Amino acid sequence: MESPTVAALADDIDLEIVNLTTIHSIQVKNTPLRMVVAISCALSIIGSLLIIFSYICFKKRRTKAREILVHISLMDLGVALANIIGVSVYFDQYYFIYTNNIPHYIDNLCKAQAFFAGYSTLGSVFWTVSLMAYLYFRIIHSHTKHALYFLRFCYGFCYGFPLLISLWLVLTGRLGYSPYDSAGWCTLITKDPLKNGEVDIFITLFGNELWIYLAFILIPILYISIRLFVYNKVEATKKYANETQIWSALQNVDYKFLFIPIIFVSLRIWTCIIIWITDFAKVKLKEDEWYTELLYYLSGIGDSSQGFANAILFVIFSKNVRESFKKCIQCKSSQRSLIINAGDESGESSRMLEPSRDSDYEATTTNSDEEREYNKEKASHNYETL
Repeated sequence: MESPTVAALADDIDLEIVNLTTIHSIQVKNTPLRMVVAISCALSIIGSLLIIFSYICFKKRRTKAREILVHISLMDLGVALANIIGVSVYFDQYYFIYTNNIPHYIDNLCKAQAFFAGYSTLGSVFWTVSLMAYLYFRIIHSHTKHALYFLRFCYGFCYGFPLLISLWLVLTGRLGYSPYDSAGWCTLITKDPLKNGEVDIFITLFGNELWIYLAFILIPILYISIRLFVYNKVEATKKYANETQIWSALQNVDYKFLFIPIIFVSLRIWTCIIIWITDFAKVKLKEDEWYTELLYYLSGIGDSSQGFANAILFVIFSKNVRESFKKCIQCKSSQRSLIINAGDESGESSRMLEPSRDSDYEATTTNSDEEREYNKEKASHNYETL
């Protein structure tokens, strides 16, 4: 008969083997999803940085609408960075192995990742709504002053309110790892493990979903209002101007910004569909079905790639921004060539006009000095032209 300690040790070994087997199967199953999400995050980081750099480097692109776009890109950058940490660190393996004794650094990293992901997501939502509201005031009512006052209000609300919500969630222990709420990374805990995964509707709504649903309502209303206004204006001016003149006049407002809500809804809706099915309709998705995997892939890509989608629209498809980047690159390359050419010409002239040892030494020295001064002035002129 085995002693109690040996039996307990055998049970622990069996439990560890089961946990390791479970972890391995989960990792193998989630690896393709993690890779897809990681690629989406990397593309979103690059796209967000391109938008931010285009605003900082090119003064002609510094409109108020693009200023709001920069804040959206900052939030999308935070979402992508937080998500790429979540998919890179296999939090589920730590929470399976150390069930009741999680290392503090892992638990803190998990909560920090969930905190920044939630904060950046809410910030992106609020800034997107703010962009549409700004365009509404600016285009329909032509109230530039009111639009600027509204933009100042957006700074406090879009940065402060998500911070308050995120602090409330982290202080109440609602941010972290839950086997019910993620594919292996940390997020908002909406289901209580102590109550057999029962959904907390209050936390689900006010922690994230309510604000996204409000955005889904407000953004289409503002978008449709602006499009109808523009259509009516175009129809009214057709009698007095040709189509080229109409569109040249409409270029004062960058109407590509109106496509941001379409991108926002098309990318964010998949996570909301999953939450509605699982949390509110209480329908369990079958993991082996193709539509379940499709929803998870669409959700992972959509939540992490808004920065990349915005970059396609406002950097790649924007001729002005492309030309600005092209000129910047050409200027840098021409600057380097001018520096090299100036150095080569100075070296060649100094070697050709090296003082001789014959009777014409003084005259040659004078010519060499004059040539050096000429080359210095030429090089100085080349630097000034940059």
